[in-house]
Amino acid sequence: MSDEHREPPILPDKDAIGGNAQDELHAWLTWLKQLGALGGALSTLATAEIRLAAGDLHRLLLVSLLLLPMFIITWLGLSMLVSWLVFTQSTIAGAGLFTFFVMQAGATLYMWTLFKKYRRSLTLPMTRQYLDEIVEDMKK
Repeated sequence: MSDEHREPPILPDKDAIGGNAQDELHAWLTWLKQLGALGGALSTLATAEIRLAAGDLHRLLLVSLLLLPMFIITWLGLSMLVSWLVFTQSTIAGAGLFTFFVMQAGATLYMWTLFKKYRRSLTLPMTRQYLDEIVEDMKK
């Protein structure tokens, strides 16, 4: 086709471009305002919930302090029951006392191994190992 038969290019209307940009800018500003309001509401909710949780933390500590003696008494009661059953079956007082001792010693050893395990994890062994590897790599 020759240049005479071509249609002239259609250029976008400058007023329409300005209107679209203003509409888009207005939409962004509205979205930012809504985002700010949402952030404010979320902050208020989080603050209120943290205050409630702090009150519950005090109650939880109180209940745990009350539960600790109950757990100890329950464990001693169970140990005494098993020891008494061993005594009644064997009619040897030493067997019952030995059973009580073995139960207490077993629980103590189990808690000691847990104590060592948790104490070791508090030293952050993987982080220390990684840090040591970084130092070694930097020395090279």
